[in-house]
Amino acid sequence: MLQRMMQDLRGDAVLGRDGVLGAFDDVYFDCQCWQVRYVVIAIERGLRGRRLLVSAACLAKAAVRDSIRVDLSRSQIQSGGGAWSLEAASRWLDRTRVCSGRDMVGVRVEAQDGSAGRLSDLLVDDEAWSIDYIMVDTGNTTARELLVPLDWVGGMDLERRALHVERTCEQLGEVKAA
Repeated sequence: MLQRMMQDLRGDAVLGRDGVLGAFDDVYFDCQCWQVRYVVIAIERGLRGRRLLVSAACLAKAAVRDSIRVDLSRSQIQSGGGAWSLEAASRWLDRTRVCSGRDMVGVRVEAQDGSAGRLSDLLVDDEAWSIDYIMVDTGNTTARELLVPLDWVGGMDLERRALHVERTCEQLGEVKAA
């Protein structure tokens, strides 16, 4: 199991069965269980669309350093097998309970007793394709970024762009800074 920051995954080569398909751009994850459902690939020229949404079912269980393997060929992508244009997919993504990782960056993190900071990144397990931790930028100069386990997250309020953590600010401050 390799845990990587989503921001560090951005730009990694996405390799299909017959070569490079493009570069990793984003994840869409289930807002309730934090399981990655799709990845977004900024694709190479010659393939339809500019950004593709690829089902997590098509992802290899472990990424290779600086690359992610997808069990799809260029011809499968061109014919729509396991991948969709992000533009076309946005019509039905809005009706599901998935969130874009990139869109979550900057969301307020609220502790039980006040503001804890802003979500600055997601820690992605690139074997299970799940999110197990969030990175919180506290804005505090002594412990600026905290790695917070998901079992502390109580829920999301997407309308208010807020994430609730079931700890106090003081308890969060006791977390080892990243």
